Amino acid sequence: MTIVGVQIFGILFGLFMIYLVYLRIKRGEFTTKESAFWIFCWVVFLFVAIWPTSLDLLSWEVLRLSRTMDLIIVLGFIFLSGIVFYMYTLLRQNQKQLDSIVRNIAIEKAQIKHEKDEHEKKR
Repeated sequence: MTIVGVQIFGILFGLFMIYLVYLRIKRGEFTTKESAFWIFCWVVFLFVAIWPTSLDLLSWEVLRLSRTMDLIIVLGFIFLSGIVFYMYTLLRQNQKQLDSIVRNIAIEKAQIKHEKDEHEKKR
């Protein structure tokens, strides 16, 4: 087994990403499920980077793809589409929460101003 330059880059990248996940876990920024998901993803990435021919059986025999690179591209597209959808849903949730917070602050300010105006009229 010979390791090519792109494999070395892939291995270093995978190790760096596992380290970043570790830092997020240490800071308490990831839940257990998130940590397990990302560590699993990067370990699979490392496995494929070290043994790229491990996907040949799946791509050639099972899925009948002519090249393993086609499988990697399809899987990458599916993964990125899922991540974009997940991020979109998080963005929408944050937007709704922000709208609610801004609305509540505006209502509170209007009530305070109304009470202040009524208090001044009584004087």
